[in-house]
Amino acid sequence: MAFDLILEHGTVLDGTGRDGFPASVAIADGRIAAVGVLYDASTARRIDCTGQVIAPGFIDMHSHSDWVIPQPDHAEVLAPLLEQGITTVVGGNCGCSPAPYLPGNQALLPLVGRMLHDHDLDYGWSGMGSFLAALERRGLALNVAQLVGHGTVRAAVKGAEPGPATPGEVAAMADLVRGALDEGAIGLSTGLGYAPGVFAGLDELLGVTAPLQERGGVYTSHARSYIALDHRAAPDQPPTNLLAIDETAAVWRAHGVKVQHSHLIFVGDRTWPTTDRALEHFDRLRDEGVDIGCDAFPYVGGNTTLVVFTLGAEARAGALRGPDHCRRRARAAAGADRDVPRPGRRAGQPDAYHELELLRPRRRGGQPTQGAAARCLLLRDRHHPHRQRRR
Repeated sequence: MAFDLILEHGTVLDGTGRDGFPASVAIADGRIAAVGVLYDASTARRIDCTGQVIAPGFIDMHSHSDWVIPQPDHAEVLAPLLEQGITTVVGGNCGCSPAPYLPGNQALLPLVGRMLHDHDLDYGWSGMGSFLAALERRGLALNVAQLVGHGTVRAAVKGAEPGPATPGEVAAMADLVRGALDEGAIGLSTGLGYAPGVFAGLDELLGVTAPLQERGGVYTSHARSYIALDHRAAPDQPPTNLLAIDETAAVWRAHGVKVQHSHLIFVGDRTWPTTDRALEHFDRLRDEGVDIGCDAFPYVGGNTTLVVFTLGAEARAGALRGPDHCRRRARAAAGADRDVPRPGRRAGQPDAYHELELLRPRRRGGQPTQGAAARCLLLRDRHHPHRQRRR
């Protein structure tokens, strides 16, 4: 047959893990049509790849580009990905996906989206199927493998309300996950460091991930902790970032589905010494048969949103109701008054990892400044040797 293009005399890395091998690659109708010795093949064009590597397009395993791809200028915005050889993105990570877009989450999703795109989206979809169809209809610069976000479905069922979900609410979330999988999602993601995912206990996680076993989906998790904090109430337990890996593995243990620990990072210099322990922990889990993987970003900096230092919209609104309310809500978040799940903490036990402290607003002329009126909740390590209380 005649090909459109042959890449010849290169070293092929085919993505299977095998060593590179010399071969030519033929393209026809935009797809790989043949790999091997193609000296005599008929083609419209040949490119000499001597000294070069021929490889499939790379996959960005952890992306939030699904919030950008609905924009008409997404090809320009995401051009740096293509220039690095990335042709597929896995979107919907950290528990937030643009779909399903339903009455319960329609106030929240645009707020999330504004952190991730420059232009407002039209949200011309409802379920996962209509979202993916809209992307196809508008045209795609990259391939998209889409996850459904646990935070998105939780908000659709429960709004921004904190606290554990009831069994009925968990069942409703699972139905939404099942529907998203049937309409094209490849799996489910959680964002356990963010509201509303932070309020999900293990029972909720296992309930909403059950459809993954039925449909062959994958599970990815922005973990509950990437900081090596000790548990004062149980000093023999591993640090929290290792307990968080076990929480990811718990979904495999319950359902036997592939699990992915998102962006394995070590936040703060007190966490750096746990690098080897964490990697060895992954090796042990895999030796036990757990189908677990992790991904990492190739730079030393990181970023997130200030939401991780607060209790979500309710707490930010509550901050305006005075310092006493804030202190009560902060203690609740730390587990003193509310049974918020944290890795390694038993029900009803105060959380020893974090302490949220209220900073007094600055005053100008005896009045609080507008910028400080909402007050700030800071996350402090109780055991840090240089900790100082700000009053």
